[in-house]
Amino acid sequence: YPTELTNADGDKVCIGHAYQYSLVVGEMQAVFEGDKIAECGGRPHYLLSNDIQVSDGIVTTYEPIKTALEDSDVFSFVEPDAELQSMLQEYQGKVEEFSAEVLAQVPQQICSQEIDLPRRDGCADIMSSGAHRLVAEAFLNSVPEADFAIQNGGGVRSGISQGDFTVGDAFNVLPFANTLVKLELSGSEFKQAMEEALAYSISDGGSTRAYPYGAGIRYSVDLTKEKGSRVSNLQVWDKGSSSWQPMTARATYVMVTNSFIAGGQDGYDTFYRVSERGRARNTGIDYAQSLVDYAREQEVLKRPQEFATQSYVPVGDK
Repeated sequence: YPTELTNADGDKVCIGHAYQYSLVVGEMQAVFEGDKIAECGGRPHYLLSNDIQVSDGIVTTYEPIKTALEDSDVFSFVEPDAELQSMLQEYQGKVEEFSAEVLAQVPQQICSQEIDLPRRDGCADIMSSGAHRLVAEAFLNSVPEADFAIQNGGGVRSGISQGDFTVGDAFNVLPFANTLVKLELSGSEFKQAMEEALAYSISDGGSTRAYPYGAGIRYSVDLTKEKGSRVSNLQVWDKGSSSWQPMTARATYVMVTNSFIAGGQDGYDTFYRVSERGRARNTGIDYAQSLVDYAREQEVLKRPQEFATQSYVPVGDK
């Protein structure tokens, strides 16, 4: 820490990343020669309180653990600031009040169960994920001019329990600081992006959470085939005729997705290139807020029965 790279001119570049939600404070030290960096250093500070509790049966004494954490050059023990704690408590009460608002009723549990994982008890015995489908439907509800919506697997972090669905639940399902982005792209560009994401999902350095889930679109996936041939039978829901129509390579479509993959993350490189060419617009709508609005309008969130993935052949079936 930090990571040292070089830019296109061969100059040193130092990159520090401090994790998320203020859990870690990043410390960067840099020495300059003129306007260029000569050397850099620093460390992350993972903040811990002094009243850490040790799980039963893990260790018999706490002090050796604390000593090891202090010597790690990563963890730092801090005392809460009383004045700041008092200020935060006021805001915490407002957050709790805001989060408790009931938006809708959920007759049946709607699970987040990604396509490559075993089906879970209490969830519908389906190939795809109900929670991901619902999120994609919420995207389309917030951006009705879009033809279809795509959500990557990793962006949905919780299922939806039976009973009351609250504002807090919506932000647990979609906890990141993503916004909704509209992209204008051709059918061939969309297929290319899908192929990229699927290749990333099964690559050594990638993640299965890149897998695409959607609404207003459907497709078949066969991961045993070569890159470029893994996605087939692409169809888009035509609102005018209320029917599924084949996606054509040269036709232009409007897609709504989250800002994370619109920026090319999780292997969606073509989405990034489309954005760089000026064919993207960030709506400014928080992606969790889209789920809040959708749930409030629906009043009842039903377990989805239709999914974007029509058939799926995993790598292991090759």
